[in-house]
Amino acid sequence: MVEETIQINAWLYTSEFVVAQSWDETKAMSDAFSASNQSYGITGFLISDGHNVMQYIEGGDSELSTLKSKIMSDAQHNRLTTHCNTSLKERAYPDWSLKAVPPSDYEDLFTEIEAANRMSLGVSIARMLFDSIFES
Repeated sequence: MVEETIQINAWLYTSEFVVAQSWDETKAMSDAFSASNQSYGITGFLISDGHNVMQYIEGGDSELSTLKSKIMSDAQHNRLTTHCNTSLKERAYPDWSLKAVPPSDYEDLFTEIEAANRMSLGVSIARMLFDSIFES
């Protein structure tokens, strides 16, 4: 679990991969990012079907701003849209440096979040957006 001594901010975005990826490719990429996120105190989740992406990340202001800039300039993303950019009282995902799931595991992901009583504005928005992003 990440200890809190700094202001925590959260960012929820959706995008499309320019080139579709298999789940194995997406998972390998997220595993690599997870190790990096852990060293910078970034936590969150990623849902992807290989084309559409929804990611919610949280961390310190400087670290999150740096990561946002990298993601926004990443040529792998197209149609990146910010849905929530906010401050938090506590992390929704203190133990997940980057939990990646396919859309088929969406309900399990949110059941786990709700059971921990760690809902946030970004998490609520992610839940509402899911159907429009992955069921269209």
